[in-house]
Amino acid sequence: LRELGAVRQHEAPRAANLFWEPTMRLKLDVHAAMPSNEELSWLEQFILLVGDESRMSPDVAAATISEDRRVTLRRLASQVQSMATEVSRLPTFRRKFEATLADL
Repeated sequence: LRELGAVRQHEAPRAANLFWEPTMRLKLDVHAAMPSNEELSWLEQFILLVGDESRMSPDVAAATISEDRRVTLRRLASQVQSMATEVSRLPTFRRKFEATLADL
């Protein structure tokens, strides 16, 4: 996400249309935030621990990140977590397959 690659709308898979815009917006937001490696480590743990800073490893939790930057990083984490929630709400292939078989 940090690198602005050559991914364009016409190269996106059609099945991912639901997530194209949020992903591209997140990519641009991460690029605009220009996080340092320390901030990326903090963001990674913040996302994986679903915002529970008390469970972060001590070296990452003690990072010297200003409150303004933490607000920006929390906003990015919120975007990632909302995308993860949307993905988890999609029906799985197995459920769709079983529903199709039941309809036959």
